Amino acid sequence: MKTSAIHRITGPVFSWLIVTASVADDPVLYPHPPAPIYQPGDQQHSCDQLETELATLEPLTYTYKPGFYNDPAHAAAIWGGLFVPPAWGYLGYSGLAEYYDERRIMDARQRIEVLRRLKAYRRCNEQ
Repeated sequence: MKTSAIHRITGPVFSWLIVTASVADDPVLYPHPPAPIYQPGDQQHSCDQLETELATLEPLTYTYKPGFYNDPAHAAAIWGGLFVPPAWGYLGYSGLAEYYDERRIMDARQRIEVLRRLKAYRRCNEQ
């Protein structure tokens, strides 16, 4: 059976699209925000304890690391890497540090969401 030129071109393209779509659904590549996880003892906290824990978690949602284009160390690493290639290693370190920073922020926001739900369930703001 003879295949046309269109089938020879579109066949691999469609198979590549199918593989790409199945990989894009993988939660490891593109994580979705997890549902809030309650810790043991959360139900016993009073409204004041919930508010205190919220206040201590709020600073953990801030990032103090400048963005990629606002960090002068990135410019130094890029220009320095032209003459000393190991200087580009700072870019990898910076990316890893940013990943851990975002992970910390996401964990803090998840815990804050749990505490806010508990406060709403107990109607702490109506007192």
